[in-house]
Amino acid sequence: MSLLSPEKPFDFVKWFETELHTELRRDPSVSRGGQETEINRDWKIALCRPSGIVLDTAIADFRKFMHRSMGVPIGDPAITPERSLAENAITIYVDPNPATNPELKPDGYRIKIAEDAIRVDAVNERGAMYALYHLEELMGLRRAPYLRQGEIVRNPQFEVRVLRSYYSIYHDELGHPRDGYPEPYLARLSHQGINGIWLHCILRTAVKTSVFPELGLAAEKRQKKLNELIKRAGKYGIDVYLYLCEPMGFYADDIFWEKHPDLKGEPERRPIPFVYPGMGDDDLTVEELNERYMLKKVAHSLCTSQPQVKAFLREATENLFRACPGLGGVILINASEYKTHCYSRGVNISCPRCKSRPPEEVVSEVIALIRDGVRAASQNAKVIVWNWSWGMYGPDPQPGIIEKLPKDIIFMGDFERGGKKVLEDVTLNIDEYCLSYVGPSERFTKARDEARKHGLPIYAKIQLTSTHELATVPYYPIPYQLARKFEAMLDAGVTGFMGCWIFGNYPSICTEVAARYSWSPKPNPDEFLAKVAEREFGSAAAPHILAAWRHFSDAINYYPFHARIVADRGPMNRAPAHPFYFTPVNRPMPPNWVPGQPFGDSLDWTVYGTGILLKYFKKMIAEWKKGIEEYETALPLVPDNLKVHAVRDFNVAQAFMCHFESTVNLVEFLEARDELYKTADIGRKWELLDRIEGILKRELETARRCLDIVRVDSRIGYHPEAGYLYTIHDLEAKLHQIEKVLTEEIPSFRAKLAAGER
Repeated sequence: MSLLSPEKPFDFVKWFETELHTELRRDPSVSRGGQETEINRDWKIALCRPSGIVLDTAIADFRKFMHRSMGVPIGDPAITPERSLAENAITIYVDPNPATNPELKPDGYRIKIAEDAIRVDAVNERGAMYALYHLEELMGLRRAPYLRQGEIVRNPQFEVRVLRSYYSIYHDELGHPRDGYPEPYLARLSHQGINGIWLHCILRTAVKTSVFPELGLAAEKRQKKLNELIKRAGKYGIDVYLYLCEPMGFYADDIFWEKHPDLKGEPERRPIPFVYPGMGDDDLTVEELNERYMLKKVAHSLCTSQPQVKAFLREATENLFRACPGLGGVILINASEYKTHCYSRGVNISCPRCKSRPPEEVVSEVIALIRDGVRAASQNAKVIVWNWSWGMYGPDPQPGIIEKLPKDIIFMGDFERGGKKVLEDVTLNIDEYCLSYVGPSERFTKARDEARKHGLPIYAKIQLTSTHELATVPYYPIPYQLARKFEAMLDAGVTGFMGCWIFGNYPSICTEVAARYSWSPKPNPDEFLAKVAEREFGSAAAPHILAAWRHFSDAINYYPFHARIVADRGPMNRAPAHPFYFTPVNRPMPPNWVPGQPFGDSLDWTVYGTGILLKYFKKMIAEWKKGIEEYETALPLVPDNLKVHAVRDFNVAQAFMCHFESTVNLVEFLEARDELYKTADIGRKWELLDRIEGILKRELETARRCLDIVRVDSRIGYHPEAGYLYTIHDLEAKLHQIEKVLTEEIPSFRAKLAAGER
């Protein structure tokens, strides 16, 4: 009998809605060692002063952990006399005076573990919260309520650590009824050191202004949802950041231009996110949506050379931060993403006002206006400026923009974009969304150095768990590779990170690595991963799991990265469901992150050539298989109470391999099929038919293996940006299609060939 039950699409959401501490994780075979303190039911939490909501939430969490995971209920928290140290208690002192704890940064903490007492010092409640989490972590790794005596001092190495929901809608989240942040999910993020979440926001829908009073008619509803999230996330020490791409333009036929024709800026045939799939248009097909909202619509920017638009940007930002006073800050993209200011999509513009101004001036002005609006309402909120696609304005690192930035903003760069990676016989051009390249790129380094010249803090944009390299599995089990990236980030002087775009954010071994590297002292990956493997898989299985993680982490380095392969036309995201057309359909591969697109049969996406692509994908698969073999050895050794998790983790690793096996099979099939139809050599045709049959039979096995996984894991095939790119139905249709090729189309072709038809 299978350990896993069948799942339907989106069943994975149930896990995010399940409380964190639900299982007994104590191992009764673990005995107390020398110089260890045991927390038993005689212990309690003691506070030197009344606590706030963050510490209250953390204390409640700790007590649940002790009761449910360690089997040790502890007493109710109590106020203890100032500066006393209660016996059999974890006494928490929160003192914001820097002179009291000069070695502690905000969110840092010190833990002193004595034989019969534990003392926690922090400068704020988030620091105390993280201290309690760390005690949970230590006991979880020990698999018993034992703590080694001594002193622990930990400070954040990255002040801001931002993710977003794995399943929240992206466009105009505040206007959508779906809630991607239930409290158990926020608790999971908080435990893994995440202290920020980001949401997409469109100012004209989220706030009213005196400049354009006709906009923001439903702003109150959005602000209510935002304030509720700020309050809910704040309980777990998590700030809310708004991703802004502003000022968002309008379609050419929008009624807005009838009243404000003089504000119309640069035109472009480009979608503007205002009405989307899932927002009242569920009855429309993808083709109908494209017809209605995208392909035939011309967008115009709001010209920021006009005083009204400048006033709107500043006032809208100020009003929103006043209406939602707990906001953590904004993350700004100013190039390429949507039609916003006149230079947002390139430098060759026709706007009569902006074309006389350099793009650097326009871009930096937009940033300054938003910054001014934030500062009018909040002195503490962070303004994070992301240099995504600034390359359109000139050679890296765009000093003309950076030097004009306000000095109290934070500069964020893509850690990998612009990198070069040399494999045996090819130099790879690295772009964003890359876990197969450690970084930093030369582009990031140049921008960092320029930002430093002007005194700006440096953040990095990375992907923690998955990328466009393969976005339809929730995470890649490559903790050693991610550890290398975090080592490089620390060496590069990075002080904060945005850990995902819309995908790449699933809580996993990868986010646990991020959590470890987010705190000083810098961890030893071999040591802490060994403990994590023991905790999650048991002592007997742990060495094999560690070996698997090493193989996976080495395997990913063979990925033949190119933006066209990864974020454009590569079939990897849907490969197990991709039909193998024996009769050419002569269609290009569709964008690999857009749902509902017809499958293609072109090889023009391979960039480096099919030889290079196949060579390195096969090397990657071969190394990955070694990790799979280690998992297969480990699984029988996993204790029964950990089996379900172990099997689900194994299935993710298998699904990863299935996607690339299917990709290799597809490329080899298309190469052979295309030659079959081109060659005039009859003998060669017979050889190719045999080869094609062998590939198809191999692919049947791979697709069936993937189908078995998808039946019990609703995460596989799901793309957080695009939704489900394939389902059980698509895999079943693929199997039927291949079987038809094998039983009907190829025999028919053979018969014609035998009869002398070519």
